[in-house]
Amino acid sequence: MSKVLKKVFSVALCVAVVGGTAVALPAVAKDGGIVANAGYATDFYGGYVVGPWCEWTSYGGYYMTDDNSDGVYEAVIDIPSVKSGWLTEWRKEEVLTGEKRLQFKITDGSWDNSWGAIEYGFRTYNSQTNLAIMEDIHPGDHIRFTVFLDTTKIDPGCDPDEELNYVTYWTGYKDLEFLPPVSKYEYSECGDGTIYINRYNGVDTDAVIPAEIDGKPVSYFRTDIFSDCLELKSISVSYGIKKIIGKTSGYPDFRDLSSLKVIIPETVTSIIDFPFSDNEKITIYGTKGSYAEEYAKDNNIKFVAMSLKNNSVVPTTAEVGKPITLNAIAEGGTPDYTYALMYKKSTSSTWLKIGKKYGTQNTGSFKPTKAVKYDIMINVKDGTGKIKSKTFTVDVKTPLKNKTTINTNTVKVGEKIVLKGTASGGTVGYKYAFYYKKSKNSDWLELVEPYTTKSIAFKPKSATSYDLKSVVKDASGRTTEKIFTVNVTK
Repeated sequence: MSKVLKKVFSVALCVAVVGGTAVALPAVAKDGGIVANAGYATDFYGGYVVGPWCEWTSYGGYYMTDDNSDGVYEAVIDIPSVKSGWLTEWRKEEVLTGEKRLQFKITDGSWDNSWGAIEYGFRTYNSQTNLAIMEDIHPGDHIRFTVFLDTTKIDPGCDPDEELNYVTYWTGYKDLEFLPPVSKYEYSECGDGTIYINRYNGVDTDAVIPAEIDGKPVSYFRTDIFSDCLELKSISVSYGIKKIIGKTSGYPDFRDLSSLKVIIPETVTSIIDFPFSDNEKITIYGTKGSYAEEYAKDNNIKFVAMSLKNNSVVPTTAEVGKPITLNAIAEGGTPDYTYALMYKKSTSSTWLKIGKKYGTQNTGSFKPTKAVKYDIMINVKDGTGKIKSKTFTVDVKTPLKNKTTINTNTVKVGEKIVLKGTASGGTVGYKYAFYYKKSKNSDWLELVEPYTTKSIAFKPKSATSYDLKSVVKDASGRTTEKIFTVNVTK
């Protein structure tokens, strides 16, 4: 085995992938080609695949391996959402085409963490390989493909250089798939019941940071989740979020945007690592006298005081006898705020108040006594006396009840157990799902594809105790279950 230099030098390699087959091309890619600035030491034991500006390391650090020991190194790349900043204009014979392509690199790990910073023409001196997907890729696309490097094949258009001790291997991509969209936001647990957002998979012009995801309150988010989102015009931070964190190193956030509007609520009391600092393109919108205004002033950022807004929230459906909670939320205007919470049956003209009218308490609840529609009114008043009113209608239903019946609680092996689904309350338009398990087991098994039938017959095969479960779902999506136990004998 030849002695290998620690730093690997590179020359040009051009490959086209047509129907998954690699075809050698001249040093400048023709139609359908992939330009690759390549070159590896004669002993290659694997490398990383990274996206534009090294962005893909956060997706798991794609490492190429030779699992079949055949000299072909591969890595399956799964990108949940392509960012607009990853798509660069494609050159053909050194002429810009106006077409956007997704570029990526293969590196053996000895490079200097740059993205083509030392390239000259088709030569690069930092052990990186530039490739590009030639199919049309758009911002927001969820794609998966395989990157390969075949150490058994040397590109015929590039001769090995004994002096620099490199060879130029056959490399490219294959098996490109376009997959269904993923969730717009991804998050991690904070350990205190809250979560923080660590990835954004959307392509919105006006992004909204939600106050909760999957029923879990969002405590904070990192602004670098919007890196390379060149379409971004505004970020609205929802009421309840407490902190915003910027990047600790590298290029400033939002450096490539022409302008950005950031709406920050009063609940945000900490902005760290300077996500918006000294950026004349950014304007912060918030409440007069808030932390957001103080931060903007301290960091030379334009601040605009928002007019009073009523962002109160109320559920749209409820059940008789269960509390309906009203949450009054005021933003903008001039603190301090006071609130008035009221409700009535939609057929009535008399409003009933919850708590003190225009008090400082911004939450309240009441229990509806009838299965009818109720009107809700929430008024917010700022320190100058300005009032914003907001009304809601809540559809109150009787509780959803699962009235599924079973024909017996004792049978012999092979005899039928029949479940018949029936329900009341909730919103009419019921569907049923049926499951079973041996009582000693923990995992439920489907008796039939869920929500496709209202009755089912089951023949137990063993003399033991069985549990059977019926789940009813109404037209609004509410569910309730009922469990039966049947003793099976020989």
